[in-house]
Amino acid sequence: MWNLLPSNAKINNHKRNKIPSPERIVQNKDLILHYWELINIKQPERFHKEMKVTLLGNNTSESWQTAGIEQLISSCRYLISDRGYEEWKVY
Repeated sequence: MWNLLPSNAKINNHKRNKIPSPERIVQNKDLILHYWELINIKQPERFHKEMKVTLLGNNTSESWQTAGIEQLISSCRYLISDRGYEEWKVY
């Protein structure tokens, strides 16, 4: 889901295949949620399907935003720590 956010070309090129650090996600939580809300308004069916598949599973919590951010952080930690992907750190 971190790939579904707008970015300028220079930053996107710098990120490449790196996984956002949990700190980066926390730092940008409000911006991530802002864009998730915009996508949800414009493409609600697709957005909910993507969220369910990538982050929420069968969690039907009314607070999908909090659950989504928490799972995004957890997924990034796993990919960095257990799978060895390069971390995209906060600068």
